[in-house]
Amino acid sequence: MQKASKEKKSTFYFILRNIYYKIRAKALSYLSLLVRKKYILNYSKKAKKASSDSIMKNGYIYIALGTSFYKECISSAKILKNFTKYPIHLFTDQKEISNKEKELFISIDQVKNLHIRSKVDYISSSPFENTIYLDTDIIVVRDIDELFELLKNYDVLATLDTARKRENISKLIKEYEKIPYAFGEVNGGLLGYSKNAKINILNKWPNIFYKYMDKTGGWDQPSLRILLWKNKTSLYILPPEFNVRSKKLLEKVKNNKIIFGEGHMSPRIYHMHINEDIYTTKESKIIPLREIVKKAMKKAYDIIY
Repeated sequence: MQKASKEKKSTFYFILRNIYYKIRAKALSYLSLLVRKKYILNYSKKAKKASSDSIMKNGYIYIALGTSFYKECISSAKILKNFTKYPIHLFTDQKEISNKEKELFISIDQVKNLHIRSKVDYISSSPFENTIYLDTDIIVVRDIDELFELLKNYDVLATLDTARKRENISKLIKEYEKIPYAFGEVNGGLLGYSKNAKINILNKWPNIFYKYMDKTGGWDQPSLRILLWKNKTSLYILPPEFNVRSKKLLEKVKNNKIIFGEGHMSPRIYHMHINEDIYTTKESKIIPLREIVKKAMKKAYDIIY
């Protein structure tokens, strides 16, 4: 009897705890939305008015909120300066900016730090016609200005993320779950986009982000995946050398089956000749079907992303 009573109390405790976290998440989402309406929408109106006459053709932007991210951004911008001829714009909440740091940027906007993913709120307010957005931890080691050429043909440029389709998010968000696995998440750390597009879809990103903020824990990439799918965006996926991640992250993603699911990043297609004599004059060997997949698995390289 005593054991049953303890189990009942424990179950009741977990139910209460889950209710508390759901209410807390919704409250935070609602408060963020109120703050956004107060600051972002007013800011956007001012930005549009100011930039309508002075919009520049091509440029990079950073959104650095908080002291640590600002310092990281300064290092990133200094390195980028060695490889680009285009201007850089900064959105930041930092007020103490040295003259040397100001020289890195063609312009700086003071903005509010709403939450850790505030980039979703400011990214569409770029002063440039064609923009390459960079996270503060991006380290550019070669000229990437050619990305602006691609924006003549595509509305959005991005790289595939290590997450294709998260199983844990799929269970919570129907809109996300319905999207095929083959349309994987793109990484939000490097995004190219054009204001020449018929619809600047990044204006719509905050609406989806805030709608699912409590269910995603404030993570931005699931909402970006929904945004790109819903709007049938003219999207170009850049090669992986434009977004090289750490080995530690890759191992973490590969091994986390709870979040990503059993089949995540597992090969779907092998592309290779199993019979290596196929181009010679020798008669082709007949390979048993059961051996073909085994040989392909053995010969294949590891998936990088």
